[in-house]
Amino acid sequence: MANVKVMGIGIKIFWISFCGMAGLIVLIWYLTQNFMMDTFKTQQTRYVANLLERTEVHLNLFMKTLQGNLLALSRDERLLSATEEEAIKLMESYRMYWNQDLKNMYIIRPDLKIIGTSDYLWDIKGHRMAADIYKAVVMSDQIYWSEPYVSDVSDHTVTAGVNIYDKDGRYVSVLAVDLDLQNILSSYGRWNFSQTEDLLVVSRDFRPISIYHSLVGYNAFQDEYLVKDISFVRLADTNRREWNYRDERGNSWFISRARNNNWGWQIMAVLPEEELYSSIEKIRFYSILVGLIGVMLSLIISYYLSRYVSRPIYMLIRQMKKVSRGDFQTRITLPFRGEIGILVHSFNLMVQKIKGLMDELLQSETSKKQYELKVLQAQIQPHFLYNTLNSISYLVRRGDTDDVDRMITSLVEMLHFHLDKIDEIVPIRQEIQGVEHYAYLLSMRYPGRFSLEVELEDSVCAFTIPKLTLQPLVENAIFHGILADDRCGTIVLTGRVEHEAFVVLEVSDDGVGIPEARLGSLLSSGAKESRKAYDHLGIRNIHERLQLHYGPDYGLSVHSAQGEGTTVTIRLPAVRIPEMNLPKEGDEHAASTAR
Repeated sequence: MANVKVMGIGIKIFWISFCGMAGLIVLIWYLTQNFMMDTFKTQQTRYVANLLERTEVHLNLFMKTLQGNLLALSRDERLLSATEEEAIKLMESYRMYWNQDLKNMYIIRPDLKIIGTSDYLWDIKGHRMAADIYKAVVMSDQIYWSEPYVSDVSDHTVTAGVNIYDKDGRYVSVLAVDLDLQNILSSYGRWNFSQTEDLLVVSRDFRPISIYHSLVGYNAFQDEYLVKDISFVRLADTNRREWNYRDERGNSWFISRARNNNWGWQIMAVLPEEELYSSIEKIRFYSILVGLIGVMLSLIISYYLSRYVSRPIYMLIRQMKKVSRGDFQTRITLPFRGEIGILVHSFNLMVQKIKGLMDELLQSETSKKQYELKVLQAQIQPHFLYNTLNSISYLVRRGDTDDVDRMITSLVEMLHFHLDKIDEIVPIRQEIQGVEHYAYLLSMRYPGRFSLEVELEDSVCAFTIPKLTLQPLVENAIFHGILADDRCGTIVLTGRVEHEAFVVLEVSDDGVGIPEARLGSLLSSGAKESRKAYDHLGIRNIHERLQLHYGPDYGLSVHSAQGEGTTVTIRLPAVRIPEMNLPKEGDEHAASTAR
């Protein structure tokens, strides 16, 4: 056997000191850089948030003032006592007061006739939303705000409406105004922060209010404007104020929003990250430069430190080699003081005590061997984990990073289910997920040899099952049913609910089957089980555990024909998942195939 060159203590001290100091410098550099960048990003995003809040304050002030004037106008007796021409002039004067912020102001009568500004256009083009707006305003106790829509007269607009009552408090009709959205937002929609960002304003139902924006598109078939690229799930998240997203062209954007208004509108700033964080590259450059200087200094200091410590150690080693060739009673005398002198004195004492400790060592070793034997007898051999990690190592060497990521995720999920979850009774959905993770990991170890198909009725996932009931059955089907033969096979896991009182699960394979002599004693108490899996749960163990939980009417039944396959049927009572453990909406189990 070739001699292995051992790294000297000088080199070790050098690398330990260098790695320690350089690691500390890199850590400080990393934390400092992150702190500075986070601080800079926080300041930038806070600036954007302040601009949004300021914009929202102005918009709220405008809308509240509009509401007050609209309520005041609805109670103006001239609106009811005047002729149609005089009422139109009155509404036109109110509209002009708002400096073209209102496109049209009009009255919708119970017969849906429109009286208001642009009167002739209403007669020509009509108002396709008149019935919906009239009904919504009548049913509302306060001012009604519509969703944005495209009007034949007012173009893209939002309508605000209020009920009109006569002086005796009797309902008469509806007063409505169409807002000029782009004119209103023009005062707030562009800032001096950069050259490209615009405000994106959407309604309560995520319909765009500001339409001249790169993220807003027009749907000619539906005659409406739609927001594209931004996830509606994130828009609906009430807790999220800021987030980043990447569009289809790979551009990164920063989105900040404000939504503190009574109309449910969301005011968002959409900014390119490269403009928002343009100064970060300079900060990163200077921080890297400082880090490199620190690493160079640690290299020089480590060299002189290792030289100072290693020279007396090498001298001591040469003397100890001479002692190792002779009697243990030999003493060492070297002209060193301090820590080296203490080391020499301790070595001499150690040599004197070696012989006295030999007998104790023999006795201790005997006891230790006996203890190790007991530990080895009780130890669980982690073959599955070893083989899985070996497969991951092979995929890493081959460069299949996607499969590596999925395998690690499945392994973590499976170990989390096996080790972290202490509940003995789990939802069938969780048990199925554990089986799928296990089957996927085995499929990576035996590619193309088997496939797992899960076909469950939706109602099955509402019930529970003892933990680790299905996985040993799938494991037996793989190793003893399919892999025992040279051909490929399929494992089918089905489930159904019978008479709303029983849950029946079946694990079927098209493998080699079970000999008839073996089949008769498979579930009997005297049968010997194969324990090649790391969980050590065999078919008989599962059968007895189910009967222990639910009684003699439940458990397993096995049907098999040699050369045709095996089906193991599990019969359980239909015990529903406790309400506190019900899965969240959208988290139902989806049957899948592991290959």
